[in-house]
Amino acid sequence: MSNHLFKGQCPERRPSFLTKSRRAHFLGGLRTGLELLEDRCVPAIDIVFDYEFDNGFFTNEVRQTMDAAAAVFEERFQDQLAAILPTDTNEWTAVFQDPSSANLTQGVERENLTITADTIRIFVGAADHQDGVLGIGGPGRFTIDGGTAEFADTVRARGQAGALLPVNQQTDFGNWGGQLTFNTDVSWHFGTTTDGLDSGEFDFFTVAVHEIGHTLGFGLANSFDNLINNQQFFGASSTAVFGGPVPTDAGGGHWALGTTSVTASGTAQEAVMTPAISDGERREFTQLDFAGMIDLGWEITDVPVSPPSPPSPPAPTGNPPILSNVAEDVLEYNFDGPVVVDSSILVADLDGDAITSAQVTFKQFDLLDGGYQQGVDFLEFTAPEGSGITGFFDTASGVLSLSGTATVGQYREALRSVTYSNFTGVSAWRILEFVVSDATAVSNTISQLIQVGTGGPSFDLPGVDLPATINGHVAVRRGATFFVDVSGDGLFTQSDMAREFGLATDVAIMGDWNGDGREEVAVGRDGTYYIDFDGDYNWNPDVDIVFSLGSPLATPVVGDFDGNGLDEIAIYRPDGVWQIPNSILSDAVSVRVGRFGGAPGTTPVPGDFDGDGKDDLAVFNGGMWMIDTNLNFNLDEGVDLLFAFGLGNDTPLTADWDGDGTTEVGVHRGSHFYADFNNDFVFSINNDVFLEFGIGGDQPFAGTFFVTRTTTDFFPQTSVQSVDTASDDVDSEEDESEEDELFVTSDRSR
Repeated sequence: MSNHLFKGQCPERRPSFLTKSRRAHFLGGLRTGLELLEDRCVPAIDIVFDYEFDNGFFTNEVRQTMDAAAAVFEERFQDQLAAILPTDTNEWTAVFQDPSSANLTQGVERENLTITADTIRIFVGAADHQDGVLGIGGPGRFTIDGGTAEFADTVRARGQAGALLPVNQQTDFGNWGGQLTFNTDVSWHFGTTTDGLDSGEFDFFTVAVHEIGHTLGFGLANSFDNLINNQQFFGASSTAVFGGPVPTDAGGGHWALGTTSVTASGTAQEAVMTPAISDGERREFTQLDFAGMIDLGWEITDVPVSPPSPPSPPAPTGNPPILSNVAEDVLEYNFDGPVVVDSSILVADLDGDAITSAQVTFKQFDLLDGGYQQGVDFLEFTAPEGSGITGFFDTASGVLSLSGTATVGQYREALRSVTYSNFTGVSAWRILEFVVSDATAVSNTISQLIQVGTGGPSFDLPGVDLPATINGHVAVRRGATFFVDVSGDGLFTQSDMAREFGLATDVAIMGDWNGDGREEVAVGRDGTYYIDFDGDYNWNPDVDIVFSLGSPLATPVVGDFDGNGLDEIAIYRPDGVWQIPNSILSDAVSVRVGRFGGAPGTTPVPGDFDGDGKDDLAVFNGGMWMIDTNLNFNLDEGVDLLFAFGLGNDTPLTADWDGDGTTEVGVHRGSHFYADFNNDFVFSINNDVFLEFGIGGDQPFAGTFFVTRTTTDFFPQTSVQSVDTASDDVDSEEDESEEDELFVTSDRSR
């Protein structure tokens, strides 16, 4: 039996691609059976599939199964959705990803679509997606290109008043539609019944239902997100059906793995909207799945709200145990005796098997201070009373081994009791990894990063000898103050610089805005950026620039993408979509759009990695770098770059560290900068740069900085605190959801 992952195409926190495992994770929506449910009302909504992007995948049989999947929702949903009827003055554009493009890398726009009342339009397609992906589904986005406020509200919410509230208060969802894609490189069962559904085949109907559920907002709508707290879903209908808060996965896009409910016929099964399905399996949309749709705002008939009786545990099938945790990214250890490593560890086993053993090990990694040191690092644990669990810490290998057959709860408490201690007083980094086993299989691995020694002084720590002069100097921002290491020695002295610009609550970025080859600052406030064009750390309305991203939710990315010597401010969306303008100096801004990246935790970090004078696309996630050197929004084998440098909790940085005209990578950890000086993607203390500057919590920057200072202006107090934020009037407005930040205008008074 094998597993695939289903993916909800979501704004912020869902993985871009999920790999094959023993269970397949849903990328969208699902159901297990096609039998009709009694007492349904006449369908109030009509899900219309648009096959414009079909490349031959959707045969008549497949289309019939798609219609059957849509009927799961059509036969229960009773909302009244307002029509979107564009005119010469009321104009809008539907924005979505091409469902026939591999991994949804291509953006698509359709101007002035007519969406009739009570209709949801979903563009469907298929492609050879990354291995392990079954399907991807999500709501579409939009721009409003002009018209009345009433028309704009209709596009945004389709008549659902609760969807027009502020983002963190929304209680409803009403979209025009979206996109849905399937992987062509999967062995599918396309039938509308389970006849012929064999081991090794994945049920197309179930995947389609799951993906449609995501397109209708499950796990993606603001109204759904607003009901999640600490991986618990508190929607009224769902808690009534489940008997309490419903656990979610780490991203909040699904019910937690293994969450069960009952179908309309009373059959107990795993819910459809969990993140995994096995081959040879069909599921029916459960009472809990429907309740989740009610809580995000849909009006649905005939969903019982009394908690079902707990189902009997399933027979063992050999599934591995599951480990998870929600601990802080970094455990800070200050030599104050044994400290609990992770009190949030959870242990689960879908088969109900007992756990037989566990191990806690020190992971060896490439950057400085990594790995176990005998006589320095110590691990201990406390066995739960009556559990029979015993343990041994091997001081030679640094492995803590636990053994003894016990319940998942007893092993959970044992692992939560593990403590780390170190009595040397020397700063270092450690990574601990946890695994458990039952009688048949080994679990996944979870880890905890430990920063040993975190209480150093602010700027007076000594530097280290550097192998070469750093052409790209470093800087940090603390509050509203930028501290620049002008000399590049890792020390903050009178030859360096501290300047204030903006407010501590502003978003800070740096770029070469004026083409002088040096970095100038900019700060963002509510989606508007104030650019210190002349680099003097003062706000001069006659010289400096106001540039709007159009939404406070947009993430700014700085780079010279067209090679003209001036940096631009691009947008990187949580779903991996880049919007790259050609200028910050003109109101006439053209934009390139494409998708590269998109997994949760991804950070965009462009740079000129091939030395052609144009910045390339690059993203960092979990210690891995992906670099698109030819700017085609794809990772092309033999052309682009994929490598590891740093740890998952590091902040990535790029700069021309050695001054050769080519960007090299680096990371920031705590108060330390690690620069790949020789560009070999491996950190070596003999060949690369290790620099300590600032303190943990500072925002790091790298580059060549413009410096103008005298002894009398070392700590100037001037800042952008009350500048005129008015920009030119525009006739357009846009969806300010997490998936639809667009450029509006730039303003220069010169």
